[in-house]
Amino acid sequence: MTIFSNNKRFNIETKDSKTASIIGRYNSAVAHYTQTGDPSNLDKLKGMVVKDASGKQYVLETRPKRVIAILERLEEPDVPTIYAI
Repeated sequence: MTIFSNNKRFNIETKDSKTASIIGRYNSAVAHYTQTGDPSNLDKLKGMVVKDASGKQYVLETRPKRVIAILERLEEPDVPTIYAI
């Protein structure tokens, strides 16, 4: 499952349905914010920590500007685009 934490995107494997449910709510909150500009659902998850299947903890990124910055970096190409004329 995909989360944003520590100013990065992580794809983590979850061990239980409770964690998966929290991440689902988080991803819905991110989508709601990017579509509407309303951060209220992100605010409800402020300080929320999730663990991956190996026990590593991640604090979910809920600061709107940081969420946008992560999304903008994801949209940048990894390799330069070469245009032929």
